[in-house]
Amino acid sequence: MDRRNRVRRCRIARSCSRTTLTKMRVLILIIALLATGSHCGELNNEAKERLDVIEEKLELLGNVEDELKLLNELATKLKILNEVEKKLKVLDEFEEKLRALEEKCCKHAGGDADDDADDDADQRLSIKMDAPLS
Repeated sequence: MDRRNRVRRCRIARSCSRTTLTKMRVLILIIALLATGSHCGELNNEAKERLDVIEEKLELLGNVEDELKLLNELATKLKILNEVEKKLKVLDEFEEKLRALEEKCCKHAGGDADDDADDDADQRLSIKMDAPLS
């Protein structure tokens, strides 16, 4: 396990219980299944990658209650949609909310030495999330 992952896991462990982490992982799995399930229409590989990026960015945030709220909202919306285009729009909206939450958390956190280790990875994730789907 590299240093960045250790730092990330330490942050998560400090901010929430094992039960909460399990709920987050289950929700992320449900979201991935709903978004990519053949019964609901297929998403392309880029959309699947966007879900992976969302999961990674959520792990970097400290406010678990907000994360769970956003994940529940995304899962609910994806569950009722059956057209790929609508699902992609929901992913776009979710990513915007995630960016806003991320900015809010960064302002409150003020930054520390561990955050510096993740800056490059965060920047790469941000660039990847900003890339339009084709």
